[in-house]
Amino acid sequence: MQTAALKSVDTESVSVIGDVVQGPAVTVLLRASKDADLLVVGSRGYGGFTGLLLGSVSTQAVHHADCPVLVVRPRPKAHAHETDGHHDR
Repeated sequence: MQTAALKSVDTESVSVIGDVVQGPAVTVLLRASKDADLLVVGSRGYGGFTGLLLGSVSTQAVHHADCPVLVVRPRPKAHAHETDGHHDR
C-alpha cells in the first residue's frame, strides 16, 4: 500500500523516504523530525472529534517537531452543482 501511494505522488526532485515504523504516531514522527528537513502530516485522523481543525498528532507535531511542519488538509468535497460545470456566482 505504501509503495503504491508513493508512486502516485509527483515528487519531482524531492527525496521521499518511506519507512514503516512501529510505535505511537506522535513519538515516531517527533523522532523522525530530528533528522528531517520537513515533516508532512495530515490535519486530522479518525478520532471522535470531527469538528476539530487539527487532530492530536498534528497538533503535537506542530508544537514539538525539530523541523518545519506542513499540515495538509483534505480537499473539500465538491457539491453536486459544482461538478457539472455550473458554479454559483
